[in-house]
Parts: sequence; C-alpha cells; structure tokens
Amino acid sequence: MSDGINETMTRIDVTELPQDDQTEGQTEKEFDLEAYYYKLSEDLFVFFDPIIVLVGLVGAALIIAVTQRRALSSSSVSVYMTALAVSDAMVLILDFLNNWLKMEIDYYILGSTNGFCKFHRFFFNVAYTYSGWCVVAMAVEKVIVVWFPFKAKSLCNKRNAVLVVCLMPVPIIAIYMYNLWAWELTPAGECDMVPQWVKFQSEVGPWLSGTVYSYVPIILLVVLNSLLCQKLWVARKARQSTLGIDKSSPLQDNAERKVTTTVVLVCTAYILLTLPLALFYIIMFLAGEFLNPGPQLALGEVLILIFGLSNHAVNFFLIVLTSARFRRELSDMFCCGSKVNKNRSGRSSTNTPSNAQQKFTQNTIFSAVEMEKPSAHPQQDFCSSILHNKSNLDYDPTFKC
Repeated sequence: MSDGINETMTRIDVTELPQDDQTEGQTEKEFDLEAYYYKLSEDLFVFFDPIIVLVGLVGAALIIAVTQRRALSSSSVSVYMTALAVSDAMVLILDFLNNWLKMEIDYYILGSTNGFCKFHRFFFNVAYTYSGWCVVAMAVEKVIVVWFPFKAKSLCNKRNAVLVVCLMPVPIIAIYMYNLWAWELTPAGECDMVPQWVKFQSEVGPWLSGTVYSYVPIILLVVLNSLLCQKLWVARKARQSTLGIDKSSPLQDNAERKVTTTVVLVCTAYILLTLPLALFYIIMFLAGEFLNPGPQLALGEVLILIFGLSNHAVNFFLIVLTSARFRRELSDMFCCGSKVNKNRSGRSSTNTPSNAQQKFTQNTIFSAVEMEKPSAHPQQDFCSSILHNKSNLDYDPTFKC
C-alpha cells in the first residue's frame, strides 16, 4: 500500500526510538532485543536500497535506449516497456530521496518545502501505481494477440499503445489527488498529515491505494497470465503434433511467442514481488498494528518492502533472459555495432547483382508477365520459361516437363 510504503522507514527509524529509557514493565533484555530488531531493519534497508536503485536505474535506461532503436521502436510492446521503465525509475528515485537520505545522512528532503512535501506524497503514489498498470496493459494486449488474432492488427498497434500510456495516468491522478490537500509541512519541519485528513488517511487511504496498486492488478494479472500460459501450452502441443508434417514454424509466430513469454515472465515477477507486501499490510490492518508495528513486524516489513522495490529493478533482466531480439539489439548498441555495420556493408557489396543475375531477373520478370496471359498449355509455357533461363539458374537436372 502506498501510505505504508511511504511511512515504513519513518516508523522504524532508530533515531526516533528511546535509547536510554525503558517502557513500563519492560525488562532490559526485551528493550535491547527490540532495539536490535529496529537497528537491523534500518541496516538492511540502508544496505540494499542503493543497490536496488542503482541496478534499477541502469536497467531502466538500457530498456529505454534499446526499445527506441529502429528495429524495436515500431512495436507496441516497446511503448509499454518504455513507459514501465520511466515509472520504475521514478519510483526508485522518489523512494531513495524519502527514506535512504533521511536514514543514512539524516537529510529529510520532504521537510525542505511545503510544495515538495505535497508533490512527493502525491506523485510517488501515482508513479508506482502507474507502473503496475503498465504491466496489466501489456498483458491485455498479448491476450488480444493470442486469443483474438484477427482483431490484433486493428487494436494492438503503436498508435493505440501510445494512447493507452498517455490516458492511463488520468484516473490514477484523480484517485490520488487528495494527497495534495491531505499533507502539509508542519512548523517542526515534518511532512505530516493535515489533522482533518488523519481519519481518512488511516482508515480509507491505505485500502484505496492498496486496491488500486496491488489487489486489482494482481487479480487481473493472475487471470491474464493464466490465459497466456494456456495459449502457449496449446500452441506448443500443436507444434509437437505437427512436427512430422511441417518442421518449420512461421518466423512471425515464433517471434510473437517469444514476446508473449517475456510478458508472462514480467507479469509473474510483478505478482510474486508485490503480493507479499499486499498480504502483509492486510494482516497488519486486521491486527491493528499498521500505525505502530512491533519490532519483529517492522523487520518483516522491511524485508518484504525490499522485495517490493526489487519489482521496479528486475524487468531489464527478465527481458534480457527471454528476448533474443532484445539481447541482439543490446549487443549491437554496445560492443558489436561497428562490426555489424561492417558485416552489413560487406554483405551489401557481396550481394550486388551481377550482369548475369540482372539478366536472369529481367527474364524472370518478363516470363512472369507472359505467364499472366491466358494459355492453352500453361504447363508447357512454365517449362519454356524455366528452360529459357537455365543458363543462369541452378536447376534440378531431374526435373522433367
């Protein structure tokens, strides 16, 4: 849930714990154990968060760079991948600014200005919710492609993909717009809830953001993923049953199958990495410990939160793992670009048609034109065309007209 993610590290900041005074009825050993759990939570987050942010930002930049290359830019999936990479990068940056800087160098950037306090609380929710719905949009498109192929050409194109990624933020922004009024910078320099909004933020806000970010997307992705996996399995069985009849599968079908596999893996990763966080917050709400979790819950929350943040950093590796075309473009962009260009130019010069080949092409064209005319002996005309060009054609000597 968004408010939970925003507040997690603030709640477990050890700088806010009583370091010298024990609570009533608490033994020294229990106090030390609680302090240990809180300190361990902080240390884990401080260690893993910058790694996740660095890996995620580099991966997002590479996704954007590769999907915008000429070979991939015309694909509708590249539009969703680019939008997903941008939103993932924004989530990682905003989370880093809010939590890691405060915990490691004691710089509370949300307390800098009232405007940034409101902006961060609002835009962070929008960014990571948008990220989840980009994954849903990709899954919906692939379901249309594999289940309704005759409608895919008109529905699943780059123009419609651009329209979807541009319109999708509108309802998300409308849902989270209340954050612009629900947060303010207090005289003490804390980005805190406006008193009139405390009840809503504590009882309604987390469920609202949890539904939009986690519960609905996860349910949709489970259904869509099941449909995609079912179609992939049926296609695989069909290929196996016809292997003896037709050992070659169309290149377009093969490429489409690989893209579908990539989308399935991205959807599966989203479900596995975000579902624990969603379930954890439900349990905390039902137990009444969301606002004041115990030390063990705080430690568990940090571990699950690390998994949730990892969801915004793993997509690059999933695409590289499943997409040979993406790997090829990535390789061309970095280390093989000059070599590929050289090879292409070499092939171009090697494949320049000779005079004999040009003559053969012309004769073939002319023969094809003549073959369009009605003939009483079409087989004889076809054989005459072949024999006319046999000096320039490697033909089968056993062929008989």
